[in-house]
Amino acid sequence: MSCSIASLLTPVLCVTSVFPLARSLRRPDPDTVVQIPFESEAWRRADSIANHRTVRSQMIDDLLRRYEFRGMTRNQVIDVLSPPAEKPYDPKAPEENWDMCYYLGLERGFFGLDDEYLVFHFDSRGKVNDVRVVIAK
Repeated sequence: MSCSIASLLTPVLCVTSVFPLARSLRRPDPDTVVQIPFESEAWRRADSIANHRTVRSQMIDDLLRRYEFRGMTRNQVIDVLSPPAEKPYDPKAPEENWDMCYYLGLERGFFGLDDEYLVFHFDSRGKVNDVRVVIAK
């Protein structure tokens, strides 16, 4: 049984030519927002980053892991985050009447078209009873 060098190298050449192609197809999604730890001063500045977003969109997951906002007063939330925007988020859905909001930027994920906000609702005692990230449609 005779094996030529060409027959031994063919599988190796095929594999080595496929790997660079596969690597080029795994480029990062430009709509992916790399998450970073929450940092109060950076949140307050709300610096712009790529793709019509703010640094807040990079910190939101860590912020919501670190802080249990439910039960906090408005002033306690402001101490953590900063005063909210002057003009609150005005959703088109009337059932979503939010008391405070913070702009995050263009929604995260594949093909984001709408803006994301961190929103708070306070109960009759002035304590947070709902907090979530919403997308303005």
